[in-house]
Amino acid sequence: MGGRSCSRSETPAHTMGNGVKTLLEHGVKEITEPCIEEIIRYDPPLHMFTRWAYEDVTIGDHCFKRGDQIGCLLGAANRDPTAYPNPNSFDPTRTGPKNTSFGGGIHLCVGAPLARLELQIGLEMLWERCPELRMVGEARYGDVYHFHGLEGLVVKL
Repeated sequence: MGGRSCSRSETPAHTMGNGVKTLLEHGVKEITEPCIEEIIRYDPPLHMFTRWAYEDVTIGDHCFKRGDQIGCLLGAANRDPTAYPNPNSFDPTRTGPKNTSFGGGIHLCVGAPLARLELQIGLEMLWERCPELRMVGEARYGDVYHFHGLEGLVVKL
């Protein structure tokens, strides 16, 4: 299957915004490696990629023909209860299988390690500089086809 890559600027911006919102909602200030992975799993910046079948293939009960366009629902895979206990809950200490937010296999995002590092450093700096940061009001998500990110997050220091 083939497809197009994600945006270098929108994906990290949505990851950071979604992460800040999630951490503020859950009162989490300690940024650990499991916390970073859970942010990316729980509220990923991309919920779907489209790909095309390169050859005829049957997955489950469905037959895909060469050239069929397929929507890969990465966000849904991150909420799979067979992979993640209590998948709809945010648990900053969760360990387990890698999330699917950056794809996988030959379609793994080559920028994934940088995205994780940016998120960790950015969040650590935010809490260091704004330890009293809190949300004021409801977060608003943008209505975008495959990106999943905030349109607005009002905070107070």
